[in-house]
Amino acid sequence: MGDRDNSSLRNLLKKEEMIVASGIFSFISAIKAEKTGFKTVSFSGEDLSHTLGLPDLDVITLSELSYEVQKITNVIHIPLNFDADTGFEETVNV
Repeated sequence: MGDRDNSSLRNLLKKEEMIVASGIFSFISAIKAEKTGFKTVSFSGEDLSHTLGLPDLDVITLSELSYEVQKITNVIHIPLNFDADTGFEETVNV
């Protein structure tokens, strides 16, 4: 797993400056964002759905989303802002 200081996002938030996060859609785009100089990245179920060519209609599973998040956090050293969608409590996911 990437060496990450768990307090790094907290430290960014303490500074009185704007934080610009790059939206990412894969571990490769996360690497590019970090190398470009972004201090944090953002990822969501919508990003994964569109990467897979699916509409954002809660058709991906929590396992699929968790797997992608793991791949991303294994290759970057900056904080990941992750939106876990609606919590996977819809009928389709039960």
